[in-house]
This record gives sequence, structure tokens and C-alpha cells, in this order.
Amino acid sequence: MSSTGVSFACWFKFTASSGQSSRIFNFGNVNGYGSHSDGIGFSMLNHLVQLFACTSQGSCSYTRYLDANLVITDNVWRHAVWTVDSAGNWIGYINGKMNCAYSAVAPVTAVLRNFNYLGKSTSADPYLDGAIDEFYYFDTVLTAGQVMSLYQQGGACLPLELHLI
Repeated sequence: MSSTGVSFACWFKFTASSGQSSRIFNFGNVNGYGSHSDGIGFSMLNHLVQLFACTSQGSCSYTRYLDANLVITDNVWRHAVWTVDSAGNWIGYINGKMNCAYSAVAPVTAVLRNFNYLGKSTSADPYLDGAIDEFYYFDTVLTAGQVMSLYQQGGACLPLELHLI
């Protein structure tokens, strides 16, 4: 992880049967006592997308919603981007547009994370029941223009879904 800031981006969708706390991604550590630390990721909580992070060497959790009104268990593809600068300011984007901004929450610390998963948690939460596409990690904070460009490029590349009648 970069000390100047990071960005995470992906396309995702959850089905109606997705379980609480299903993860889009979860990077973190587990100590010998089963406690989790240094975690970062996107997950679902109460059928909404949440962002979460823990400070270095700790299990103190900082959680914010990417969108507190968008129910995501409808099997619809969405593009999400989360940027975190060195001061711990978080910005979340949905489908290329800034959706939330939180000041001085927590920076993403530059520590080794031994458990790094897509569609799975570092704990016993349910696996993702849905899909992830074009997952990116950037060791810089993307600008709003870069986020929109990434969204526009990826929309044409999503997998085609066939529905037989």
C-alpha cells in the first residue's frame, strides 16, 4: 500500500440471495488468537455497500457507507471506486459519479497483509453470491476525471449475460 494514498475500483453485482457481510474484496491479517486486523475492503451490510478499514496494528474498525440508500441485491452491474488519501479522507464513487466523501476517517496503512481475497472475507462471513469484474488497485488517489474515464471504458467490456426464453 502506498503512503500517499490508494484507490480501489471494480464492477460488481450481488444477487438477492447474497448474505449479510458478503465481501467484494477483503485484504487483512488474522493474528494467532483469531482476531482480524489491518483490514480494508468493500462489503455488503443490510443490503447496502459499505467501506471499511482498520488502522495499522489494530482491530479498530472505521466503517462508512458508499451509498446509504442504494439497495444492491438486485443482480445489476455497478462500478464502484473508493479513494483514500494519506490524511484518511475517503471518497466513494458509483458508476463514475462521486457519491460520498468522508473527512479524516482513517488512512490505509502501509503494512503487509497476508490474507487477500476477492469475493471472500478474512472471517467467517458468507462468500459473495454475485460477480466481480475488472478489479483494480492503484497506489495513487484517482481524480474524479480518472474515475469517470475508468467507468466509461469498462462499461463496454462487461460480460454478456444470456437469458434463454
